[in-house]
Amino acid sequence: MKDWEEQLAAREAELTEWNAEYDKAFSKLLKERGLKSLFKQPAQADLETAAHDARQSISNDAPLAAFRFYDEVGEHFMNSLPQMRGLIRARVGASNAMFPFLWSYILQSPELLKGADDGPRLRAALAGVCIDDARADFDDLHRVLADLYLAATRAGIDAKQYFTDAAEVANKGAGGGGTFLRSILEEFDTSPWFLEHVKAQPGAEWFRPRAS
Repeated sequence: MKDWEEQLAAREAELTEWNAEYDKAFSKLLKERGLKSLFKQPAQADLETAAHDARQSISNDAPLAAFRFYDEVGEHFMNSLPQMRGLIRARVGASNAMFPFLWSYILQSPELLKGADDGPRLRAALAGVCIDDARADFDDLHRVLADLYLAATRAGIDAKQYFTDAAEVANKGAGGGGTFLRSILEEFDTSPWFLEHVKAQPGAEWFRPRAS
């Protein structure tokens, strides 16, 4: 993917324009529905409905193009040498519109893991996590990794292997969040956080020993 920087710049421009259009549509709906008030906090459900309707009222071409870009650049990232991976992390991290969208891209991924053939989707999501480079909130990062691990395992995907592969390309700098991310990915299924928040939750029966 030799032109990924040019594509990133193009997607950044498109998504910036789309964000402005969305903000305008959302603000208009809030006003029309009486949800814009200094004296009353609107219900979260009403805000979510307005947000959904605002997205539906405008073209989704820019978000779809951004989603496809992360599919492609994620695979490029996974197959690149450390210097290129560092450049991708830096360029994406400096993008005002595309960097926040990266987290949306990651958050959408668990629900897209439907069957054993969806391993590439898990790989793409974990590539996105590595590009984010542990810049997300600690708990948010762990929650999305848990969602990915659970969804993948239920779909019949060897989540452990994909997490191990992602750990191999995670930043291993001498300091900072990247080193921490590598250890999170390598040890996720045996970490105290995983044991408490994933193994113990409903639907995780596949971790529990079967009665003899």
